[in-house]
Amino acid sequence: MLAGVSGLQQSNLEFRTPLSIELPVSNQVIQDLAAIGFFSQEGREFQMTPPPEAEMDFTEAGQSMPVGGIAQSQNGWFVLLVMSALILLWFAGTILCFARLLLAGWRLYRLQVEAAEVSPRMRKRLDRIISQLGYQSEEIWIGASTRLATPALVGFFRARILFPNAVIQAASDQQLEGVLAHELAHWRRRDNLANLLQLTVVALFWFHPLVRMLDHIAYQSREEICDNFVLSMQDPLTYSETLLWVGGLRQRNNSFTANAEQQLVAGIVSDSWNLEQRIKDLIQHNREKTMRLSKLSVYGVRFFC
Repeated sequence: MLAGVSGLQQSNLEFRTPLSIELPVSNQVIQDLAAIGFFSQEGREFQMTPPPEAEMDFTEAGQSMPVGGIAQSQNGWFVLLVMSALILLWFAGTILCFARLLLAGWRLYRLQVEAAEVSPRMRKRLDRIISQLGYQSEEIWIGASTRLATPALVGFFRARILFPNAVIQAASDQQLEGVLAHELAHWRRRDNLANLLQLTVVALFWFHPLVRMLDHIAYQSREEICDNFVLSMQDPLTYSETLLWVGGLRQRNNSFTANAEQQLVAGIVSDSWNLEQRIKDLIQHNREKTMRLSKLSVYGVRFFC
C-alpha cells in the first residue's frame, strides 16, 4: 500500500477529491490508518479523504507545500511591505519637518546678526520703559531690522528683542510699553524654549491631526497669557489700538512672513490667530485674566505624555 502512495507522488498527480482504493491489508493496518484520519473503513474499501489542512500540491521533484501556508506567506509579505512603506513615509516627513526648522533657525540667526542696535536716544527711551516694567535694562538686547514685519522675541537663552524700523521710528511711549510688556512676558515665561520643544514634538508627529490642534491651542494660550500681563498695566482699548497699529504695519511690510520663522519667534502678532477675534476677546468684561496655560492645553499635554 505504501508503495502505491509513493507511486502517486512520483506520477505528478494532484488530487483534491476522495480517492477509493481496494487493497488486501491486515486489520492492524486498517486500525492504524483509521486512527490517522486519512481513511475511513467501509467494508474492505477505504476512501482517502485528506483533511483540508493537509491538502497538498505535488511537484515534479516530489516535494510538497501546504496550500494554506502559501496564502499565509503571501499575506505576511503584503503586511511587511505596507508597514515598511508607512515607516519610510513617516521618516521622510520627519526629516523634511526638521530640515524646515533648521533652515528657519539659520535664517533667524542671520536676521539677528544683520540687525542693528537702536540709537542711543531710542535706547534711553526704551530703558526707561523697561525699568517701569520691573526689568533690568542691561539684561535685554534690543535691535532694529528692515526685514522684520512685527516686534518679536528672538532669543532662546538671552532676552533679544527685535523691532521693525517702522515701529521704532513711529511708536508712542504707550505703544512701546505695550509691545515691550508683551515680549518681556514671553521672556519671563521662557516661551521660546517651550515653543522649540513644542515644534520638535510636532515634527515627530506631523501626521497626527490632534497634535497639530494642541499645538495651535498651546500657542493661543501663551499669547493670551502675555496679553494678560499687558492688561495688568494698560486698559484693553489702548492695548487693542497698539495691536491694530502693529498689525497694519505688518501688512504693509510683509517681508518676514515665512511660517517656519514665525513659529520660532514669539511675535506680538502672527497669522496663527485672527487679530479681529483677539481684540474682541481683549475688550470682553468677563475675560479670564489668567497667567497660566488653559486647562484644555494642560489636559492635552498630559494626554499625549
